Amino acid sequence: LDTEEEDMKPTRNMYVGTNEMEIEEIDDGHGVHTSVNYFVLPEEDFAALVRRTTITNTGDDDLTLSALDGLAKLEPTGGKLQWGLKNIGRTLEGWMGVYHGDDTLALPFYRMSTEPSDSASVKIEKAGHYCISFIEGEDDLLPIVYDTEKVFGWSTTLQEPTGLFTKTVSDIVANPQYGAAKTSSAFAAVEKVTLSPGESITITSFYGEAEAVEDLPKIAKIVSTEGYASDKFERARELMDQLTSSVETHTANHLFNGAIKQNYLDNSLRGGMPVILGDLDENSRASNADEDSRLKVYHVFSRIHGDLERDYNDFNIDPTYFSQGPGNYRDVAQNRRNDVIFSPRIGSFVVKQFLSFIQADGYEPLTVEAVAYLVEDPNQAARVASTITADSKSASIIQAIIGGGIFRPGQLFTLFEQIGVDLSVSKQRAIDELMAISTETPMAVYGSGYWADHWEYYLDLIEAYTSVYPDGEEALMYDTELRYF
Repeated sequence: LDTEEEDMKPTRNMYVGTNEMEIEEIDDGHGVHTSVNYFVLPEEDFAALVRRTTITNTGDDDLTLSALDGLAKLEPTGGKLQWGLKNIGRTLEGWMGVYHGDDTLALPFYRMSTEPSDSASVKIEKAGHYCISFIEGEDDLLPIVYDTEKVFGWSTTLQEPTGLFTKTVSDIVANPQYGAAKTSSAFAAVEKVTLSPGESITITSFYGEAEAVEDLPKIAKIVSTEGYASDKFERARELMDQLTSSVETHTANHLFNGAIKQNYLDNSLRGGMPVILGDLDENSRASNADEDSRLKVYHVFSRIHGDLERDYNDFNIDPTYFSQGPGNYRDVAQNRRNDVIFSPRIGSFVVKQFLSFIQADGYEPLTVEAVAYLVEDPNQAARVASTITADSKSASIIQAIIGGGIFRPGQLFTLFEQIGVDLSVSKQRAIDELMAISTETPMAVYGSGYWADHWEYYLDLIEAYTSVYPDGEEALMYDTELRYF
C-alpha cells in the first residue's frame, strides 16, 4: 500500500479495565466510528455478559446501514460440558438446540436437550443460555440470527461472513433458521438504520444463563428498561472501586496504580474476598471475629483458578447470593495470606480454618470447599425466623430449613425464592441475623491426593496475623482448641 492508502486504513484500539473491555475502530475512509464495550452485569439475580456497540456517523453525509452485531459462537449450557467441549465437540452438537421464549426471533434459548452422559438414566435439561438485544432508546427487541450457516456459509473458521455476500440482513431474518444439532451464533440484526452526520446508535446485548426458557420475558423486560444498561455500566465501575478500595494507590504513574488494583482484584477472586456477617449492633461493629462469636468471616467469590493457560481447571462460581466456590488448598491459602492485613476484623479466622484441615498423620486434603453453617439451638432458630419474616408460614419454613442440618448462605436465598418466603427485612439483615446464631464448619474433600507440604503456608498465615495482632500470639498458639480433619 502507498502512504495515502495506508492512512485510509481503519485504526483499531483496545482498552482494558477492571470490569470492562472496549474495542474501538476509527474508519475515517468511510466516516464510521465503532466501539464495542463488554462488562459483567452487577447486582442482579441472573447472570449476563453485556455488550454495547456504538456506531457513530463521522462523515458529512447521511449513513444508512444494516448490521449483524454479536457473537459468532454461543455454546449452550446443560451438564458438565468442560470435558465434552474440548474432546468430543462435534459429537456434543447432537444434543444442542435453540429454543424460543416467544413466537418471535427476539428470545432465543440455547440449551442441551438432555444431559450428555454415558448413563442408563436420562436427565432433561431446562437451563440454557440466552441472548437479548435492542437499540438503546427504542422499545422493540431486535431479532437474533442464530443459524451460523446463514451468516458464514461454509466458512467454518467463522472469519468470512460469506452468507452476507449474497443475502442482505433482511433476507436472513425473513427466511427460516435452523439451530438443532449444531453450534449456533447470537447476532442482533439491525436493518436499514439511517444516521445523520454526528449521530450514533447503541446496540446493547445481554448474554447469560437462565434456569428455564420461561424466565426470558421477565429478564428482557428488566434489561430493556430505558437507561438500565448505562446505569449498570456505571455501577459496575463503582463496584470495582469499592471492592479494591483497600489498596487504593496514588502515584505519579497511573498504570502502576491500576496494576496494584487489578492484582488485588485477581487475587481476591482466587482466594475469596472476606466479608463480615453477623454485624447486628454497635458492639459487634466495634469487635473482630475473635472477640464476638456472632461475627462470621465469609469469603465471597472464592474459586479454583480458571486462567486460560491452565484450561484443565474448572472455573466454578455458584450462581447464588454470597457465592463461594471450591479451590485447591495451596491456592486459597496463598491468596488469603494477607487477608488480615487488609481486613483486620477477621482476626485469626484464616489461621484456624487452615490448621483445622490437618489430619492426624499430618497430611491435608487437596480441595477446600465452601464453608457450611449449622444452627444448633432450636429456640434461637425460632426466634430469628420470626424476627426476619412477615408471616408465621414463612417463619415456620425458615425454622425448618435452618434446623434441618448444615446450609450455605447462597442456598438459603435460593430456597427462599423458590418456596416463596416473605422476608420483613433486607437480605443483608436476614443473613446477619442467621449467621449470628450459627456455628461454622470448614469443609474440604480429598480431591486428587493428600499433601504434606502445606505447612509452609501456615507460617505465612501466622506471621500475617501476628503482624496485626502481636498480643494475640500466645492465646492463638496455646489457648485455641481446633478440630482435625
